[in-house]
Amino acid sequence: MARNIQRDRKAVSPVISTIIIVAIAIAIAIAVAYWMVGIAGIFTKMEKAEVTAAWADANGTTSYNVTMTLKNTGSTIITPDNIFINKKPYTTYASVSVSAVSANWTDPINQGDTRTIIITTPYNTTPFKPGSALDISVHTVTGQEYPKSVVLP
Repeated sequence: MARNIQRDRKAVSPVISTIIIVAIAIAIAIAVAYWMVGIAGIFTKMEKAEVTAAWADANGTTSYNVTMTLKNTGSTIITPDNIFINKKPYTTYASVSVSAVSANWTDPINQGDTRTIIITTPYNTTPFKPGSALDISVHTVTGQEYPKSVVLP
């Protein structure tokens, strides 16, 4: 007796095969979505800071204190490494010092945190004369600068 090959063949029904294909497609889509979120997180780290306040006070006739508040508004930690006064590093001026309130001014600043930096300059010497405008920039290790102009009293 001859066998009928068509009748003896067993296969998965079309409904089951469709369900399997859809399940595999959903699993692959979820895996790709998680992978893309991970990649996007790596490339979207951004350094950004804002000088939220800046002012100068005279300490009698001996020095000025220039106070700047720097806020980290980016998505990564920022680390200040230099202060520029009129486009020159603060160390090029005699008797200029930099400090910070409750931290070292070069310590990293976390996301959302602020740092108050105090720049002490001599009184009535070039370029630190009463009424002069100082262009002060905070420079970070990544090469970014955050400028602010302050007029001495």
